[in-house]
Amino acid sequence: MSYIQIERLKKDRNEALYYQKKLIKKGKDVLAYKMEKKIAHLNHFLDDMEAINKLQ
Repeated sequence: MSYIQIERLKKDRNEALYYQKKLIKKGKDVLAYKMEKKIAHLNHFLDDMEAINKLQ
C-alpha cells in the first residue's frame, strides 16, 4: 500500500473514533459497539501494514 492510502486509513480511524464517541453520548450503544468492531479491524490492518513496512 502506498503511504497516502495508509494515511487515509489513519484518518478514517480517527473519524470513526469521533463518531463512536458521539453515538455513545446520544445513547446509541448498539451502533457504538458496531463502530468499535470496525475500528478494531482498521487498527489490526494498520498494525499489519506497519509491520510489513518495517520488514522492508
